[in-house]
Amino acid sequence: MRGTSPVALVCLTAALAVFGFPSKLSAQGVSSEMRARELLDKYCVSCHNERLQTGGLALDRANLERAGDNAPVWEKVIVKLHAAQCPRRDFQGRIKRATKR
Repeated sequence: MRGTSPVALVCLTAALAVFGFPSKLSAQGVSSEMRARELLDKYCVSCHNERLQTGGLALDRANLERAGDNAPVWEKVIVKLHAAQCPRRDFQGRIKRATKR
């Protein structure tokens, strides 16, 4: 990921670690950006999109290849994930089960 700062990479990696990687994508050699996009779409975009902008955050159009351009946003995402403030509670149980693989 050219142009991506180390801080953004750490934040994005941490977010992906929290959500876990779907095993079928890992086996198919799908890029980390595609994995991240699938996870964001599945767990985040229903609230954090251009229309709703819950918490002032829209992730549906986030450029994952240049995550470093928005490092403060990704740091905020990590803080919210770590504090279990996001995603919605109905997703949290699914995430815990998915990461126990």
